[in-house]
Amino acid sequence: MATVSGLTGTGLKLKLNGGSDLSISANGAFTFPGGLTTGTAYVVTVGTQPSGQTCTVANGSGTIGSAN
Repeated sequence: MATVSGLTGTGLKLKLNGGSDLSISANGAFTFPGGLTTGTAYVVTVGTQPSGQTCTVANGSGTIGSAN
């Protein structure tokens, strides 16, 4: 699970491991569809910036421990 905070614009899209965009419309917790198995590396990036804002990803890479 991940969390978005400070979002005021519209159109934010995040990517997991360069895959399909996940549209984010509000602050709060979210999960990417699917899932990753234990030991899988992950990288979360901003695919599309929201209107009027520049977003960054904090702690957006690592390796899955014992759960999604």
